[in-house]
Amino acid sequence: MLKIGLTGNFYSGYDKVAELFEEMNIPVFDADLVLKYLVNFSGKHIDKIKSSLGDDVYSRCLLDTRKFNTNEEFDKLLDIVELDIFKAYEKWRINNYDSFYTILKSSILFERKIDKSMNFNISVYKPKNIRKDEIWTKTDMPFTTIDNILSNEMNEIGKNEKADYIVHNYINWSQTLKKQIEHINKSLMNKRNIHNKS
Repeated sequence: MLKIGLTGNFYSGYDKVAELFEEMNIPVFDADLVLKYLVNFSGKHIDKIKSSLGDDVYSRCLLDTRKFNTNEEFDKLLDIVELDIFKAYEKWRINNYDSFYTILKSSILFERKIDKSMNFNISVYKPKNIRKDEIWTKTDMPFTTIDNILSNEMNEIGKNEKADYIVHNYINWSQTLKKQIEHINKSLMNKRNIHNKS
């Protein structure tokens, strides 16, 4: 079974791409969702986080994301929970052993060097200026928050350079998302067959 990484920056549309793979019966492990669960609802992990980073990183029983608005602060949090995310991922992969390939979806795939443990990686690309406009018009986020999120991201071109496949999700490309996914799926199926023969 091939391990495929899927990533994209904030509002790039990589959630939608993950859904399209799932519609094709490709299992997707949402590492971002597991991270949110561990830091907000797992008593064991909450105790570890408070012990390491202080009680004040929680507000109203949830992690206060404002306390992690730099990459350095966020990395400290990830250092505490990352191993357990990967343990959950490996258990999940065993349960999906009969799949042609599985996908690990993570917004920090390249930032945390998770891509190194994948066979191939996919980056979903939408230009920063388009994403910024969409966030501004579709959410109630303050402009300073939007700027802060986007300025702390890994450069999207850098992500594309590290990826084996790039999904373009902007202007008319959004109409062809499904075709792009089908093309990547076909390529991965071929690579899996070659991988199994070697």
